[in-house]
Amino acid sequence: MSARAGLVGLVEEDWLQTIVNLPPVEFLDFVLEGRRLASELRAQGAQLIVALTHMRMPNAEKYRTTRHTRHTRHTAPTR
Repeated sequence: MSARAGLVGLVEEDWLQTIVNLPPVEFLDFVLEGRRLASELRAQGAQLIVALTHMRMPNAEKYRTTRHTRHTRHTAPTR
């Protein structure tokens, strides 16, 4: 049995400022954009959606707790 998967990448706004030579970009709220992208991927047939995030723990927790999912796995960075 196979499943179609969708992949979303999300970053927090402060992280963008650490990138040298980043062209101008428009930052969108990662929670709202993550929901929008997940809905779009579901409409395209994705049965599993994976969000790869690069953000500090408070923002990662905000994203994790505001989504409507059945299963959530959050891996904290190692120190």
